[in-house]
Amino acid sequence: MRKRKAFEKAIVLYERALRFDPGNSHAWHGKADCLRGMEKYPSAIEAWEIALEHGMDKRHGLTRIGDSYINLNKLDLAEASYRKAITMGYYKYAYLGISKIHARKDHPRKALEVLSMLRHWESGDQRISEESGRLLERYPEIAQSTPTYAN
Repeated sequence: MRKRKAFEKAIVLYERALRFDPGNSHAWHGKADCLRGMEKYPSAIEAWEIALEHGMDKRHGLTRIGDSYINLNKLDLAEASYRKAITMGYYKYAYLGISKIHARKDHPRKALEVLSMLRHWESGDQRISEESGRLLERYPEIAQSTPTYAN
């Protein structure tokens, strides 16, 4: 409840900033983050799309949009958004999103393959290790099929 009130207060400030500068991508991004925190995912997606129009980092915005689509269980739209982000260059969070989609679609080996690739590129990253651990807990039978990548 306390977080929701904080998001509501912050949105008021972002909207005030947007009245002065409607093209401020940072304010649109902040507003979208608040909307996401309030679980208003369609509105968050709209705000991120506007932020993208005004110069927000494309990979970051597309990944946030993908995350929101996952929360709406629109996995095909989420995947399209993540893949579009990836076409612009390596972005860890877009790949994490792709792995979540594979897991949600009950394709654990594909999810594990993406996470294994990320562990290779981002060795020591706690979040990737945690995601891998959760996946292996849920699907212990795939533990032996973890791909390995040479360093």
